[in-house]
Amino acid sequence: MRVAMVELTHERDVDTLRQISLLLDREHQRLIAKNLQLTAELARLRGITDPEQLELVLRQQLEQARAQVFARAPHPTVEAPRPSRPGHGPRSQPALPLVEVRHELAPDQRACPACGGDVTAMAGQYETSERVTTVKLTYHVEQHLRQKYRCACNGAVVTAPPVPYN
Repeated sequence: MRVAMVELTHERDVDTLRQISLLLDREHQRLIAKNLQLTAELARLRGITDPEQLELVLRQQLEQARAQVFARAPHPTVEAPRPSRPGHGPRSQPALPLVEVRHELAPDQRACPACGGDVTAMAGQYETSERVTTVKLTYHVEQHLRQKYRCACNGAVVTAPPVPYN
């Protein structure tokens, strides 16, 4: 299964960023533990038994690595925004699971703006929009069904408001 990469520089959803941060932290902790294990094994193979000598060797290696990283680090520059490319808009996602999220008018909002009478739900009539969201790094399509209402006087058709996207 392919997992779509999230463009972190443009991601605005706090929950998504939080999940990514937690996953990266977990991976970081795993790599630290693996690094310590391999360092101890390397010290044993090199015949280093004194903990102070091992610490000195590790500090030297760390300083060398820092020097290499910061010597090559490019100066931060402001990137020019990329021009939009035609044909790179939303894509249909037929393979993702579908989760319906229904939006209905609150009872106090079911008054006809034309005559003041009550609007009733129109069976099977919705305004539909979709968005792809993530849940613990799984994807599904939310299909938002905004219920439509009409008054008996046929003076108005009212649609439940959409939930704002984050």
